[in-house]
Amino acid sequence: MSKKKTLYEILAVSPDASSAEIEVGYQKTLEKLQSKKDGMDSEDYDFNVRVIQVARNTLADQASRDVYDAKLSFQQPSQHSKAPVHALTVRSDEEATLLRAEAMSLRADALSLKADAISIRAGSPMSITQMLAQNVTPQSGPGLLLKKAIFALGAVVAVIMVVQVITMFLASRRMAIEDRAQERVMQQEHNQTYGVRSPKQVEAELLEAENRRLDNEKRAAATEKRKQEEDAKQFERDARRRAAEVSAELRYSEEAGRRQAQEEERRLQYEKERKQEMESRKVEAEQNRIERQQKQWQDIIKR
Repeated sequence: MSKKKTLYEILAVSPDASSAEIEVGYQKTLEKLQSKKDGMDSEDYDFNVRVIQVARNTLADQASRDVYDAKLSFQQPSQHSKAPVHALTVRSDEEATLLRAEAMSLRADALSLKADAISIRAGSPMSITQMLAQNVTPQSGPGLLLKKAIFALGAVVAVIMVVQVITMFLASRRMAIEDRAQERVMQQEHNQTYGVRSPKQVEAELLEAENRRLDNEKRAAATEKRKQEEDAKQFERDARRRAAEVSAELRYSEEAGRRQAQEEERRLQYEKERKQEMESRKVEAEQNRIERQQKQWQDIIKR
């Protein structure tokens, strides 16, 4: 069995991490475990998820964390101050039950906080947990008998918790055996129904189908995006082309208007000149007529 990690090492955080850092470490460790799910057995994966949840629940509660820190400082003072960066490893069934038992013992240790509160109300300046952590012995005085009674009460509670832990350890092993037997029965039923494919293979196929569906959705979204971009570019090109056509039509209209105005002006000038010429001819003809009449009258008078 490999060296047992602390709860801080499981979540990859330092022992002085804040609640927010513990939550971030929990999320990152869980995501890292999920990324390795395909290469793990379902039992190992479920166990590691439970380990991460136990570590997070214990360190997220300040009372449980204080008890756990005191226990670490008392049992493993050289390892408590290290900043772990190791990843979570897969453990055996025996380690799983031991860790569950340790989690129960942490809950049992939380009861010692109540005894600390009683000690503080009795006038002790230092809690029992701190005394154990710092190797301080209670001073003699009026509260000595009460402190001994509290220690005795703590010992009784510890014995009860140990019995409960042993009972839970045995029950956990029995449940693990029953789970494995039930899993074998389910595996046999699955093989009879669907063939020799294991649940892991079925899960891998489902995961592959989901990945294909996501890829198809991504490709469809990318195609739609390209289509929208192309439509936008085509609209811009059409708008520019139409603007150029409108501008050309305006220039043609202006040029045609200028030519028409020039032609109209030339026509008016021509009509004016022709009218003047006709009037000149009429005046000249009238003068010639008058001159002929005058000549005729002169000839008549001479006769």
